[in-house]
Amino acid sequence: MTSTFDYLKKIGTEEEKRFNLPHISNVDLNNDIHQMVNMLKTDSIQELKRENYNRFERQLSDRFNKFSKKYPSLFFKLIKENDLNQLDSHYRRIMDMLYVRQQILNNDITQQEGYFKVKQDLDDEFIVPIAEKLNAARLSEQNGEQSNDNNSSN
Repeated sequence: MTSTFDYLKKIGTEEEKRFNLPHISNVDLNNDIHQMVNMLKTDSIQELKRENYNRFERQLSDRFNKFSKKYPSLFFKLIKENDLNQLDSHYRRIMDMLYVRQQILNNDITQQEGYFKVKQDLDDEFIVPIAEKLNAARLSEQNGEQSNDNNSSN
């Protein structure tokens, strides 16, 4: 019996052929992303980005051809980022997701476990801090109402 993940891998390979998408290994993908992020931090690339965005985009697309064709949304997410601190955050998140992807490919974890790992990481990074701020504000508001109630009863 074929697992869902094996079926999805087969579909992925068929999609690569059908849409003429390049195959890129995890190692090459990791290397391309690492090199691209480092390149994006250089003064010369930042200057080219400001002066001639189309040339900048074309140059990076040519240099990282497989990555840009196979994962265009990730590629453009990285090259359009203007805040270099955010660029590092995007890079870290992508590398974490690729690590989970590799664990799935190696059958170290199931696809479902990988999904929950990525979801938990994103929740911890984005949702939990917002929820904590909202809870703190709510508690502060409740404490303010209670002290007002105590003052008005005196």
